[in-house]
Order: sequence, then structure tokens, then C-alpha cells
Amino acid sequence: MKKHIAIIHGVDTPPGDPWQEDFLWLYGIPDVEIHELNWPSTGFFSDGFKWLLNPWYREHVVDCIGAKPFWALEADLIVTHSFGQVVMNAFFDDMGCEPPCPIVNIAGPLTHPGLRMLYGRWNGYPDGVEYHTILNEDDPITSLRGHWMRNKNAESHLVVKVDADENEHPVNFYLDHPKVQDKILSLLKESA
Repeated sequence: MKKHIAIIHGVDTPPGDPWQEDFLWLYGIPDVEIHELNWPSTGFFSDGFKWLLNPWYREHVVDCIGAKPFWALEADLIVTHSFGQVVMNAFFDDMGCEPPCPIVNIAGPLTHPGLRMLYGRWNGYPDGVEYHTILNEDDPITSLRGHWMRNKNAESHLVVKVDADENEHPVNFYLDHPKVQDKILSLLKESA
């Protein structure tokens, strides 16, 4: 039986950017169909500031996510990267509903103490929603000099050391990690 995974990108992903290529490992899972959820992104700092200061922009981003037909497919897993965590949380919050499946966030800002202060309003789901966080203490988006905060509603926090020379944040480094792959495969298996 075919499984469905929805993926959502982070900031600095302008229209036409081949961001899906960073998720190639997911595309290689047998009997899995990937649904790419795009939202309007223009740059690292501009996306974050617009999100905080412009309610119209937030509403537009949430509308873009909601326009995708994957909800009707009853997705088996949602995988978000970076700021995609905030966007997906906002989507479900604005819709007033719970996710239809487990969510895995990779390298999201809501474990970072400083970024959590800015974006904490969009910090997760009610009890009972299966939510998993994957982070790296060396990633400047997920932690502040090695210090990170638990998401109180997360089912699990998987801390991994990604194999990167300088930039610890790209999703493909995380997806290449065996523990991350095991987590995703086990969640897909459980959704049978």
C-alpha cells in the first residue's frame, strides 16, 4: 500500500528553487509518494521579519499551504524543515484542527532559546498529536551555543550530530543520518 509524505521547506526558498532535491532520500523510499508544500519565501531575514510583523503575509503563507490537495490523501507523515515547522504549526492553529498524521520537524527554530521567544506562539500542538523533533546542538537554528529547549508537546527529541563541514543546517545532512532515516521509516511503518 502506497504511503504519502508531505514535505515543507524553510526560509530562503524563492519560487523556482529546486528545494525538493534536498529531500532526495525521502523520494527513494519504496512505495512512497511525496507531496511538496510550497510557501512564498524570499530570504533568510525577510521571511522571519515578515512573519512577525505582517499578519497578511502569515495569512497568505497559511493559505498557500492549505491550497494543496494532500490533505484529502490522508498523509501518513509530514516532514518539515527549519521555519517550515512554524509555518505548519500556524496552518493547523489557524485551521483549528489537528494534524492527520505524525509530524517530524528537522532543524526547527522552536528548540532555540532565542528564536523560541520570537516564534513561540507557534510552538506545537495539543497533547495527543504525535510530534517529533530532530535537532543538532551545533546547528545555530536549533540551539544557542549547544543549549536547546524541549518542545513540551513533542513525543520525542532526537539529537544527532550531522556530518557537515561548516553549515550544520541543511536538511539533506540530517536526512543522510541513519538515526533520522530509522525514525522516519519507523513512523511510516507504524502508520500502516
